[in-house]
Amino acid sequence: MRRHGALLLAVLLVLCVPSLVRAQIRVCVRPPDVAPNVNEWAYSPGAKAMWTTSRAKFTLKSQGLTTYVFDPYAPPASTKLLPIPHNKLTCPTPPPRPKPAPAKDAASARGRAVE
Repeated sequence: MRRHGALLLAVLLVLCVPSLVRAQIRVCVRPPDVAPNVNEWAYSPGAKAMWTTSRAKFTLKSQGLTTYVFDPYAPPASTKLLPIPHNKLTCPTPPPRPKPAPAKDAASARGRAVE
């Protein structure tokens, strides 16, 4: 009986707080209705793109909405997750991946400190 009560409570919590649950989808292209310098956006129920430079305002306005994040390395199939008509966009060629930073050698760092 306690298990059912805990499960029921968890389900009720999820149903009563839908604004806290939102999906975030990484896509390899920005739709034409999103500014080139914007890296995260959402679509309002009227299918209008919305974004802002203030992270706090964006989080408040996009509660409960699916948000899209620009990621040049996302797979090309990610565009199919955009709303119509943007789901037919193609991804540009991604830039080369940055090279990893060289690892610092602890022994040489200690040797320099002694000198």
